[in-house]
Amino acid sequence: MSLDPLLFTPGPVMLPREVLQELGKQVVSHRSSDFRRIFSETVEFLKTVFKTENEIIVLTASGTGGVEASLINLLKPGERIIVPVYGVFSSRAAETASRLGINVISQKMELPEEDKILQLIEENEAEALFMVYNETSPGITVRKLAKIVEEAKSKGLLVIVDAISILGGDLLETDKWGIDVVVAGSQKCLMSPPGLSFVSLSAEAIKKMGNVPRRTFYFDFQRYLKFLKERRETPYTPAVNILYATRTALKIIVEKIGLDNWINLHKDRGMILYESLEDLKMDPIIPLGYRSYTVISVAPPNGLKADELLDLLRRKYSIYCAGGLENWKGKILRFGNMGYITRRTLLTLISALSDLLSSRGININLSRALNRVSALKDVEWQSI
Repeated sequence: MSLDPLLFTPGPVMLPREVLQELGKQVVSHRSSDFRRIFSETVEFLKTVFKTENEIIVLTASGTGGVEASLINLLKPGERIIVPVYGVFSSRAAETASRLGINVISQKMELPEEDKILQLIEENEAEALFMVYNETSPGITVRKLAKIVEEAKSKGLLVIVDAISILGGDLLETDKWGIDVVVAGSQKCLMSPPGLSFVSLSAEAIKKMGNVPRRTFYFDFQRYLKFLKERRETPYTPAVNILYATRTALKIIVEKIGLDNWINLHKDRGMILYESLEDLKMDPIIPLGYRSYTVISVAPPNGLKADELLDLLRRKYSIYCAGGLENWKGKILRFGNMGYITRRTLLTLISALSDLLSSRGININLSRALNRVSALKDVEWQSI
């Protein structure tokens, strides 16, 4: 009999029973009053998590779909967008924009240093700026995002932010920071199944959109806004049961746990993971001021291969983590710290890793690592 998997991947994530049960409910018509109620509740919960009064579009698509939809709706072919590149997903955004005929001004950088990005904004004329807030590969967070957005807005740029792997897991002030477009996904820190993406649109973004040729049918934001405002529906058939599950997950986060507590839990778990993994001789690869709390990236101990450890975790313990991408492929391990991760599952991960490392002669400090995890102030999941 196989073990149920434990997911420490950077999405999709483990789901609590209450969320999983929603997937087995009978489907309702997406043109019914029942659907409109569920949909409206989900959008209102999303506004709380996004910290916005802006309109939020719900797409049946991955986060990549949300990014592409934002670019095609908000920029004309030939218009210019600044895209700092410091990982796979910022590079993917630049390529997406280029394929859509948008003039991409990009600069590759090892880390998203504030001075370099501000210089890029200062030295180039453009209509928009695209930032990946949390670069999932290899686990980098732009800690100076608010300052960068402020500078971009002072230059008249429309600001689009990919927050797919960080919304709900770290501080994001959509309205306070003045971000025009924020893209997020269901399958990360929002503790929901994959299949939905969410896009918040400021009044300025909606105005800009009205001057852009409508080049897509399925991703036409103007049509989504019309259905949202007039009917509280989506224009095309949505993933109804994923919406059920997402509404339940958001309700848990907002009403039972509290958004601030949820964000703090991700931060506390992230710090403990970094420290515990160091106790197991797995050192962080990202400098302290840029480390993500939601994607923990470490190097394997000397003499061991990352892919071997990942394979052993999967085969022996049914624990799924991730390796590096592109330049980091085969060199690092990435642990997703998103959503429904309990003290018990963290203890299981650390114990499994210690078993694998000890059997290969690595001198680790298991008791200290376990004590760190045991001290985590966890959510009382049994009462939810």
